Formats: sequence, structure tokens, C-alpha cells
Amino acid sequence: MQRRSVLLLVALVALAFAAALMRKRAAPEPPSAAQLAALAPSGSAAALGSVAAPAEPLAEADAPPPATAEQPESAPPAEQPPADPSLPADAPRQVGFGVVLVEYRGAQGASKVARTRSEAAAKAAELRALADKDFAAAVKSGDKGSMDNAGSMPRGILEPGPERVLFGLRVGEVGGPVDTPRGYWVVKRLE
Repeated sequence: MQRRSVLLLVALVALAFAAALMRKRAAPEPPSAAQLAALAPSGSAAALGSVAAPAEPLAEADAPPPATAEQPESAPPAEQPPADPSLPADAPRQVGFGVVLVEYRGAQGASKVARTRSEAAAKAAELRALADKDFAAAVKSGDKGSMDNAGSMPRGILEPGPERVLFGLRVGEVGGPVDTPRGYWVVKRLE
């Protein structure tokens, strides 16, 4: 049980790290002070603070790319992730959560002797009722991979169903059960 929990946690952290890297790559590099000084009209270097204009002109590789019709200069950066219309407008961009997992035959990572899907749905409903009263007890009664604190997850990583449930919760609220590729989840938003 411990090894599987650690593997699930490592996978979640790896997904969060990959999402952060993707966001970082999508963000444009801010111009350097030298580039800003070169773009400013002559005599306005004082407006930029103590930055002086460069002694020699910028090489073409250092110059910022010109604005195109597809990307005007005044265009704001794209919001990431795209707004899910089924989530409330004030839904957070990232949440910390705990999860109770109930596996069934055919789910990713489930054992060959796992319960049927209908048995798992009934078990998940029982664990949801328990989770409303005592989430830690529900975690202990769940399958391997259940954990009090699964870490933080940014939007756009999970499948739409679990994401709607998780990001639609208020802090401390329990949601689910929701069917995922890994089995049924009962989740609690921690942050």
C-alpha cells in the first residue's frame, strides 16, 4: 500500500511539474534593460531610471520580434488554462486535495481481482458518507493510492469530470464519488 501511494504521489508531482514547465515556456521573456533603452525615444533614458542607451545598436537576434497581425503589440497574454465554462468564475487555478480511491476491474492500475464497477460505485458511495464525517477514516478504508494529502494540482491536468468536482469545491468540502480512469474518487479540497 505504501509503495503504491508513493508512486501515485510521484506521478501527481511529475504532472504538476510538467504543467509548470509548459506555462513557463509559454510565457514570453521580458525585454532586457538594454532592449528597453534602445526602443525608447532619444533623450528619454532618464525615464527608465539609471539605464543608459547601449553604446552600439542591438544585433537583429537581440531585437524583439515585430508585432504581427496575429499578435498585436497590445494583445494581453493568453490565460492559462482556458476557462472551463462548467467551473464557477471564482474557481482556483490550483488546489491541494486528499483522495479516497475505489478501484474496479478494468481501471488503470487495478488488480485483476478488483471489485466490479457496480460494487465499486456502492463502496465509493459508502466511503463518501464516511468522508463527510471523518475523511482520514475514509482514506484508511479506501484502496491503495488513497491519501489524506495528495498534494497540489493545477487546473488542466485532470480529466474533465474529476476536475469539475475538485475545482468546484470550497476549502474543507468533500466531493464525489466521481468516476476516473483509475477508479472512483472521493476528494476533499485542502487548500
